[in-house]
Amino acid sequence: DACLFIGLPTLSKWDSALAGFLLLLNIFTQIGFVLVVRSHMLEDILQPDQLTNLLRFRTNVAHDVKYADLVGGRSMARQVCSQDESLQWANSQTGVISDLNDYISVGPVLGLLAIGCWLSTTLRELFNIMGFVSAIRRYPIGESTLMAAGEEDDSADVVITQMTQFRKWVLFLFVALPRLVVAVSLAITGTRYLANTLSLADLILNAVALAFILDLDELVESAFMPRRARFLLDALGTLPIARVEIPGIGHVRGGFQERLKNMLKVALLLLGLSLAWLCLLQPLYDRARLAHNILCSGRQDFIYT
Repeated sequence: DACLFIGLPTLSKWDSALAGFLLLLNIFTQIGFVLVVRSHMLEDILQPDQLTNLLRFRTNVAHDVKYADLVGGRSMARQVCSQDESLQWANSQTGVISDLNDYISVGPVLGLLAIGCWLSTTLRELFNIMGFVSAIRRYPIGESTLMAAGEEDDSADVVITQMTQFRKWVLFLFVALPRLVVAVSLAITGTRYLANTLSLADLILNAVALAFILDLDELVESAFMPRRARFLLDALGTLPIARVEIPGIGHVRGGFQERLKNMLKVALLLLGLSLAWLCLLQPLYDRARLAHNILCSGRQDFIYT
C-alpha cells in the first residue's frame, strides 16, 4: 500500500526509487520461492515406482536369512515393522514405516487443518487485494494526484482527494496484479506442498515456511521502507471501502456487505478443503495404507535361505 505515494511530491526521488525497488524485490522474491517449490518440492511421494521398490524389498530382502536376527528368531521384516532401534540394515525402510504409522493415524486430519489455515491466510490476502483494487477505483480521476489533510471527524490524518488515470493503471498492473498472481500461485502450490508431506513434523514446518513467504512483503516494508513512506501510510488510515451496488436495489449496507464477504470466504474455504481432501489427501492416504501393507502385512517372521 505504501506504493500509493511513489512519485508524489510528498516523497523524495530517493524514497520513491527505494520504494519502487522494494516493490520489485518483493515480487521477484515471492515468485522465486513459488518457482522453487513448484519445480523441486512437489514431486509426488509413494508413486508406483516407489511402491514397487518397497515390494522388491519385502520379497527379496526382508525375509532373507542373511539379514535375519537368528538369535531372536526375527526376520528383517519383523524388525523393520517393529522399528527395532538395534537394526543395522534397512534404515530408510524403518524411517518410512515410522512416517507411515504416524500419517495413517493422524496425518490426513493434521494435513487438512494445515491446509485450512493456509487457505484462510491466502483468502485474506486475496480479499485484501480486492479491497485495494476497489479503493483505487473509487478515487476520483484528476489531472494530478492530490493529497489533503483529513477532516476532524475522519480517522485519517491524510486523505487522497483525486488520482490520475495513469497512476491507477500503474497500481493495477504493477501492484495489484502481481500480488494477485503471487497469492493464487501460493494458494495452489502451497496446498499441493502441504498435502504432499508425509512426515508430521515436516508438515508443521512447511506450513510455517509458506506463511513466511506470504508475509514477506510486510517484512520488507517494516525493515527497509523509507520512514516518510511508512509515516504517510499510517496517516492515510484505512483505504475507502466501495459498497456493492445491486441493480434495482442500490448500494448494499456496509454491515450486510461484510457478512456477505465472510460467507463467501467460508464457502471458498470449504470448497478448497473439499478439493484438497478428494484430490490430494485421500489418494495419499490410500497410497500410505498400501505402502504399509506391502511392508508389514501378512506373516513377518518366516525366512528363507
